[in-house]
Order: sequence, then structure tokens, then C-alpha cells
Amino acid sequence: MLRDLRRRDQLHLEGQLGKLWRWAVAGTLKNCTLSGNSASGGGGAFECTLYNCTLMGNSASYGGGAYGGTLNNCTLTGNSAGSDGGGASYSTLNNCIVYFNSANNGANYSADEYGNYDCVLNYCCTTPLPVPQAWQEPFVGNISEDPQLASASHISTTSPCRGPAAPRTRRARTLTERAGAGLHPSVVMNTMLER
Repeated sequence: MLRDLRRRDQLHLEGQLGKLWRWAVAGTLKNCTLSGNSASGGGGAFECTLYNCTLMGNSASYGGGAYGGTLNNCTLTGNSAGSDGGGASYSTLNNCIVYFNSANNGANYSADEYGNYDCVLNYCCTTPLPVPQAWQEPFVGNISEDPQLASASHISTTSPCRGPAAPRTRRARTLTERAGAGLHPSVVMNTMLER
């Protein structure tokens, strides 16, 4: 597991098995910033579990920010995909901000040409609001308002992302209490108060 890492412009992945590629596949990252990277799938992260991470300015054919992983309390902005999922593709996102990404299909999260989504989003701030496919469980707690980012990983004091959202775990409640009652769990985590 990697913590507090800042990975920027370090490697053009395209299937290479460099030092960073080995940990960026199916690894766990906490409190990391992944920016300015590119790959054919998952420009920032590929099949990883991420906690409290910022993915910005990454690019890929599929999943500009992330592909095939689980993202918790993360912010994905300014990522791009040539095909699907500028922010994320084939991923599960919980308490995340997924906004201001671009792609031919599904700017923030992947969708095919028929509008079918292959990401699961719960308690996220994204647009458009995701609609589950018939075989998926209902998505809950998502909002589509502009998150009013003050920086790539911080929201402004007037952000609609503030306020109660997902049921909080014991750890999230502790962090919320540190930051002030009433903050959305993703806000608390994205401000990286865990450090």
C-alpha cells in the first residue's frame, strides 16, 4: 500500500512494466495525487483501490482517471479519454467528486453510445446523474450540482458537496468531527485531514 504519494509525469504507461506500473495495477493507494499520466486504460490508476486520492489531468483511451477499480472519497477532475469514461471507466465510486472530465462517451464516467453506464456511483457529485442498468442495484445519494472546487482537491465553503450524505463509518465520523460537523464525508477525506 502506498500513502501520501504524488505521481506526476513520471511514466507513459502504454503497457510497460516499469517500476511504477507494477504498483499502479491492482494496488491500494491512500492520500495520493495522480496527475499528468497516460495509458491505454486507466491513465491515473488501473484496477486499484484508492482512498482520499486526487486524479487530475490524466489521459487514456478508456478511463482517463481510473479504470476498473474502487475509488473512495476521491476527486477526479480534468481527466480525458479518447473513447469512454473521462473520469472513470468500469469502476465503483463512493463519496467521490467526478466533474470537469472529458470523453467521446461519458465525460465523467463511462457510458456506451446507448447511454448504458458501466460504473457504479453512490454518494457522488457528478453529471449527468447516473442511472443504473436493469441488472444493477439502485444508485443512492448522488448530486449533479457544480461542486464549486477551490482547487483540484478542495471545495469552496459554498459547495453543495457539504452536508450529510453517505452513512458514516466510525473513522469518517472522527474525521468529520475534526473538520466541523455537517461536512460531506468526501469533503473531509478530500481535504486530506488524515495526514
